[in-house]
Amino acid sequence: MRRIRLLVLCMMATGVSGLAAAQGKVVASPPVASPPAASTPADSFATALTSLHRAAEQGLASAQYGLGLMYQKGADVPQDLGEATKWIRKSADQGYSPAQYVLGVMYSRGRGVPKDDSVAALWYRKAAEHGDVDAQYTLGVSHSRGRGVPKDDVEAATWYRKAAEQGHAQSQFNLGYFGERGTGVPVNNAEAARWYRKAADQGHAPAQYGLGALYHRGKGVPQNDAEAAKWFRKAADQGQASAQYDLGALYQKGSGVPEDYVQAYKWTNLAAAFLGSEEQREHARQTKAFLQTLMTRDQIAEAQRLSSAWVAVKP
Repeated sequence: MRRIRLLVLCMMATGVSGLAAAQGKVVASPPVASPPAASTPADSFATALTSLHRAAEQGLASAQYGLGLMYQKGADVPQDLGEATKWIRKSADQGYSPAQYVLGVMYSRGRGVPKDDSVAALWYRKAAEHGDVDAQYTLGVSHSRGRGVPKDDVEAATWYRKAAEQGHAQSQFNLGYFGERGTGVPVNNAEAARWYRKAADQGHAPAQYGLGALYHRGKGVPQNDAEAAKWFRKAADQGQASAQYDLGALYQKGSGVPEDYVQAYKWTNLAAAFLGSEEQREHARQTKAFLQTLMTRDQIAEAQRLSSAWVAVKP
């Protein structure tokens, strides 16, 4: 809501002159006047809201979009999904890509409009063709899942690439995942590693794990367990359970990191709690049980303490 309020205040700052400039009109400078009496924040915001309404009614697409968001969120105005839809649609009809994307989301969720994935995809495409990165990613997801459009992995990869080239981390990861598996694009582990790295450098945990796995296997990059351990650790620290398990395995073998059963047990213990399937968790529990046969009682206690400490400080 704070972002919406800032949008309104920006509209207040530009005022009617900003609107006229946006519409290509010439506005004379106002006469010099005495400074106005001090106003309260509430007065300033009321003035800004009036300016926003006026600009929206006069056809400024960004103002229509901002006003629509306020009504959608109930930010400083009563929530009204009908008004939200009206103003966001007016903005979208003018080709304003943020509004086109949001209107697509509204149709996808059935919020203020009937739920319709096909109509949602049409609005995503309009916004995506204007370069909206969120719309490009979402349209890629729609094609990947066959939601509102025919399932088409080639088309999905096309839109993921457009978003990835704009720095969208999830799209970069998805494109790496596609390249590793030959989904929608030819198998190319070097390209997969390149896209994983771009997302991993932004802190994307699944991409960090994916890049570590490529280093571990020597696919698309030189085999290097020290690099694998580095990327596994970054993902494991964010709670990526597969990375926790594989990092534990490296510590158990002393591959890429010093052999350390305490660290191996710590990470395997965490993986046993957080892996996605019962089969995976059971496998981790078996590995943990094997590690216990190699450890002293004090080492096991220390590993359990480290596991508990990790859980205590992570979200």
